[in-house]
Amino acid sequence: MATIDIPWRQQARQMIFLRACGLSHPWDGGEPCPPVADVIGYGGAAGGGKSDALLMVAIVAGLTYPGISTAYFRREYPQLEGPGGIIMRSHELLSGWATWHGGKRRWTLPTGSIVEFCHAAKTDDVYSYQSQQFDVLLLDEATQFERFQLRYLLSRNRASRTPCGCVD
Repeated sequence: MATIDIPWRQQARQMIFLRACGLSHPWDGGEPCPPVADVIGYGGAAGGGKSDALLMVAIVAGLTYPGISTAYFRREYPQLEGPGGIIMRSHELLSGWATWHGGKRRWTLPTGSIVEFCHAAKTDDVYSYQSQQFDVLLLDEATQFERFQLRYLLSRNRASRTPCGCVD
């Protein structure tokens, strides 16, 4: 596969997070490493780069492990798509080399991996993902989800082709 140039400027905290996820190898060199835990949190104030770091986990994991499926969750759909939302940001980073499927709110990477943007506004919305499984589960602003929703979504995380588990 040809080299892909992603216009991303990482922050020091983002690199700590990517290292914890075992996915810093594009910048550090070498191979991916196992993550330090099944669930990895990245906290901090607004503007700290958390959403961008989660998106980079999806991109790097998708390029490293061909054919995986990543779900990027927010509680409300407008939080994904609005100005400054992660879907708009994903277009800045992925346009030109990955394929966008707007109706499904997902990207297909050249490796066949999928990055899908999902939401669960109401408690029972998680049942929309009942038959799905994700190799990587990303929960942006996890504190906005109900405990039941978090537990249910974690049951959809079945890392079959990657050592990555759930990243929060």
